[in-house]
Amino acid sequence: HYFRKSWGVSGFISWNKGLLMKVPFPSMYADRNDLRMFTFGAHFYSIFNSRKFSYTAANSMSKLQTKSKGSLIIMTTPLFRKLSTKISIIPDSLRKYHFNGANDPYRSLQFISLQCRPGYIYNIIFKEGKYFFAPAFYAGAGAELNTFKSDKQQHTDLNLSTGYRMKITTGINSNNYYLSLEYLLDNTTTYLNKTTIKNTYTEVSLNVGFRF
Repeated sequence: HYFRKSWGVSGFISWNKGLLMKVPFPSMYADRNDLRMFTFGAHFYSIFNSRKFSYTAANSMSKLQTKSKGSLIIMTTPLFRKLSTKISIIPDSLRKYHFNGANDPYRSLQFISLQCRPGYIYNIIFKEGKYFFAPAFYAGAGAELNTFKSDKQQHTDLNLSTGYRMKITTGINSNNYYLSLEYLLDNTTTYLNKTTIKNTYTEVSLNVGFRF
């Protein structure tokens, strides 16, 4: 990641093996170990109250904020995702319930998306910045260009996606060291014809550093 006063960017990449698929009869979630999900993209941040609020103080403690202040932030996320398998993304018995109901087995599904999530972050300061508590929340929507691929055909279309992101950072930011505890929850929901795909990422981290 890289941040200035009024803007910043944070890149990410992930590869997942195995997903959960909802089975309607009976209503339950089945484990699909054959599915693979590859994702990469970036979050671009536009910070509006950069004169009084420091995102780097609330997020990475590379600066010190001495008074409690917040800011409206717009997070714009371009993203590429690919869901693939060597068998079929949807089992034979469930194809009529998903995607466009085609009989051909789809082995690849990819998205190129752009999502905009306005949000707000507030850094609560104690003892002139030595202790802080910074909650943030973002929510919004976007559009995705999706492509289905099977052995016989390819189908391209546009779909809607929605998402929200919650992040809480708290800790100590002193002259000699810093310590922070961070909780992150990020959710994106894709509405694709008959199918809903939910991607939820959760992270808890402890960061410790010393200054020389």
